[in-house]
Amino acid sequence: MRSLEDEDNFCIIASMGAFLGNFLALHSEILHKNGCLDLICCDGRVDLTIGIPGNVSCIPLDRRPTPLRDLFFLIKLVRRFRQKKYKLIIMCTPKVSFLASLAAYICCVPIRINIFTGQVWSTHKGFSRWLLKFCDHVTAKAATSTLVDSPSQLSFLQNEGVLEVKSGRVLGSGSICGVDVKRFKFNLKFRREVRSRLALTDEDFVLLYVGRITTEKGVKDLVRAFSAVSQACDDLKLVILGSEEDVSKSDLLTLAGGCSDKITFCEYSNTPEHFYFAADLLCLPSYREGFGQVIIEAAASRLPTLESNIYGIVDAINENETGLLFQPGNVEDLSNKIYWALDNRKLLRKFGLRGEKRAHAKFAKTLFFKWLDTYLAGELRSLK
Repeated sequence: MRSLEDEDNFCIIASMGAFLGNFLALHSEILHKNGCLDLICCDGRVDLTIGIPGNVSCIPLDRRPTPLRDLFFLIKLVRRFRQKKYKLIIMCTPKVSFLASLAAYICCVPIRINIFTGQVWSTHKGFSRWLLKFCDHVTAKAATSTLVDSPSQLSFLQNEGVLEVKSGRVLGSGSICGVDVKRFKFNLKFRREVRSRLALTDEDFVLLYVGRITTEKGVKDLVRAFSAVSQACDDLKLVILGSEEDVSKSDLLTLAGGCSDKITFCEYSNTPEHFYFAADLLCLPSYREGFGQVIIEAAASRLPTLESNIYGIVDAINENETGLLFQPGNVEDLSNKIYWALDNRKLLRKFGLRGEKRAHAKFAKTLFFKWLDTYLAGELRSLK
């Protein structure tokens, strides 16, 4: 990729510092080597972007709808974009993308790339669904290019009329950043260390949940299913790795009833791969996902998965080959799939090996980097 002049300024903006640090590092690396890069997060957690190339700053924004504050945020973005005279902006996360795409459009930024990673409105009904969907439609119209992180999400957006038919592109084979297959390579030492630290035995069958503790992620369904199955399976244990949002740990322990002592909670970890190594099955019972990054991370770690059958997730696994699917919100179906996994542990390990092979072949970070580098090179050439 050819270098641009120093005055070429680029920007990447997302709602959370953690999102920038965890998912947009490769995007930052490529743009940083071609000009001056600014990173903007909206939650104040600039510390979570340490090690990511670029000049990091924060413009506060509430994730909830706050019309007056949102207007002030838009004005601040317009001022920033005009001052910096950005040539290219990458926008990600719904509310930020909506406001940033409008600001970039107003300022006539030449290249405005929006990345869709899932639709909040997909599980809503009535006016809220219409309004949020309309915002995504405006975001897509205001952007010069639209990327999505899974093929089924692209089809969903086109079928819903948010994107025109034949518009939009999938990021590589799917995923927003690929997976570091070296980092997530199975390690027996760490498996034993984590199990020992969590007081888990070698005989325990460990079900793992990784993600925000929130209703839309289906974590309540998981605990209900776990409670039903664990009454008949003494060796079944559940580890929940993530931070509380609209569901508290005490709520989940109440749902678990007499099986609450078989649940272990762990806070956010910088080394989630160690938990993948320690588990026997990852479960993501989400109601909506753009792709499901944790699924390919688990796959690279040789961990089979049990996921809800929704768009986005279906691209991250091969059903009955690398993982299992169940109907979202169907606790009985989820329970039955957990029973099946317990009764077919040898076959489940084969799922893990197949998933590892698939993660290397389709989602390795090196493959994603090549795709992204080529894509951005094409976008930057249009500036000449």
